[in-house]
Amino acid sequence: MGCTFKIATTRDEVLRAMVVRSIVFIGEQRCPFREEFDGLDAGAIHVLGEDAGEPVAAARIRNVDGWAKLERIAVLHQGRGQGLGHRLVEYMLEVARERGFRRFKMHAQAYLVDFYREHGFEPRGEIFQEAGIDHYLMVREPSGAAEPVDSTAPRWAAPEAAWPASPAPLPEPAPLPERRYVGFWARFWAALLDSLLFIFLVKPILVAHYGWEYLEAEGLEGQLDFVLSYMLPVAATLLFWHFVGATPGKMVVHARVVDARTGGRPSLGRLVGRYLGYFLSALPLFLGFLWVAFDPQKQGWHDKLAGTVVVRKNSQGHSESKHTVSSETPRDDDWLPF
Repeated sequence: MGCTFKIATTRDEVLRAMVVRSIVFIGEQRCPFREEFDGLDAGAIHVLGEDAGEPVAAARIRNVDGWAKLERIAVLHQGRGQGLGHRLVEYMLEVARERGFRRFKMHAQAYLVDFYREHGFEPRGEIFQEAGIDHYLMVREPSGAAEPVDSTAPRWAAPEAAWPASPAPLPEPAPLPERRYVGFWARFWAALLDSLLFIFLVKPILVAHYGWEYLEAEGLEGQLDFVLSYMLPVAATLLFWHFVGATPGKMVVHARVVDARTGGRPSLGRLVGRYLGYFLSALPLFLGFLWVAFDPQKQGWHDKLAGTVVVRKNSQGHSESKHTVSSETPRDDDWLPF
C-alpha cells in the first residue's frame, strides 16, 4: 500500500482524519461519541495517512504537561497487516521531535503493549479502562546520546491553516443522563402487552384458515401455523430490537434494549444471542427471568448472556457507547419478548 503521511493542514484533511477515527473507534470498537470527540481536537496536531487520495489512517498528538501524547492511532481495515501502524507511529514521533519533544506517552490498549514496545514505549502502573477497554499508560523517555534532552521548551501549535490563531475552546460535553434500569414488573407488563397484541393479530388469521377447531388443537396444524406461530415471533422481535430498540410493549413502558457496556445499539449477533438466551432463562422454572427482580442492573440471564440491559428510553442507554440489542415456546400466548 502506497500510503503517505502528512499533518492535516486544512479543515478537509482534519475531517478526513476524523472519519477514519469514527470508523475505527466508534464503528468497530463501540466507543461512545462523547469520549472519542472529547473537545480536545482544536489544540491537537492531526496526522492523516492517505492512499491514492483515500484516507486510510489517522492520529493526533497533544502537548500534555511537556509530554507529546500520541492518541487516536487508527488504521482502517484494508490497511492493516502491512506495517502501516508502525509507520504511522514513527511519523508521529518524528513530528513531535521536530517540535522539540523528547518525552512521549500514550494510553495503549492492553493487547497492543508489545506493538508499542517496538517503538521504545514501556508500560507504567496498573491496567485501567477507557471507554470500557483495558489500557496501560506507556511512556518513552530519553536514553543515552541518541535522544538528548532539549533545554528549550517544546514548540507547539496546531497548524495555522487548520485552526484559527487562537482557537476558541470547545464547549464541555453535556453530562449524560443517568442510566435508569427497567425493573421486573415493568418488563412483565411489557411482555404481557406484546403477547396480547400478538394473539389479537395472529389468532384470527389462524382461526379463519383452520376453523374454530384450531383453538382446541394440540401441536401444529400446518405450514401457516408454523410460520405465524414460530417464525413470525422470532423475526418480529429481532426486527423491533434491531431497528427500534424495543418491542411495542417496551415502547409503552418507555424501555429499550441496549448494549450493557456502551449503552448503544447492540449488534444483530448480540440480539440473536439474547433471543436464544430466553430458552436458558425459562428452563429452570423461569428463574432467569425472575433474576431481573434481584440483579443490580436488572439483567435476566438472557441479558447477561448477550451483554445487554433494558433501560428507560431517555436515560444513558441511548448514548452513542454504541445499541445491542426469553425462554418460551414461541407460539401464541407463550410469546413473551421480555
